[in-house]
Amino acid sequence: MVAVGHGGFSGQTGTVMDIFGDSFNAINEMIKNAQTALEKTQQLNANENTQITQPDNFNPYTSKDTQFAQEMLNRANAQAEILSLAQQVANNFHSIQGPIQQDLEECTAGSAGVINDNTYGSGCAFVKETLNSLEQHTAYYGNQVNQEKALAQTILNFKEALSTLNKDSTAINLNM
Repeated sequence: MVAVGHGGFSGQTGTVMDIFGDSFNAINEMIKNAQTALEKTQQLNANENTQITQPDNFNPYTSKDTQFAQEMLNRANAQAEILSLAQQVANNFHSIQGPIQQDLEECTAGSAGVINDNTYGSGCAFVKETLNSLEQHTAYYGNQVNQEKALAQTILNFKEALSTLNKDSTAINLNM
């Protein structure tokens, strides 16, 4: 049994896992999600063409251009999965409780980015700035990925969408 008398854990008793278990689990999940996001990013980068060329005289009825749209959609889905993992990293961090989160967010023992006798081993990870940047980039690129997916779906379903448009146009003209 341990009795803790520090910060947000003051007065708590129990095993180390009773007191810190949820935070340790959140940190472990955060690391796993970050590693998975990195692996998927590396896979996506390795599989992506060095240069994406736009088709000349684009025609959504040809298999070549439909294949281009399918590859575009696959890439967008992979990017969306990576962004979801990145957001999960932030969510994992926000679920860490008490002074552990504060110690990881900010370093009260010294200047940002400076490792010395006061900061070494004190939990100075400066995660807050990284998380803010991560969440901003996730939101920004999430919007772009959603637009890319919508465009790819439009191209893939162009023939069907055009048929629907023609039917609607015919129905409107008949009712006039």
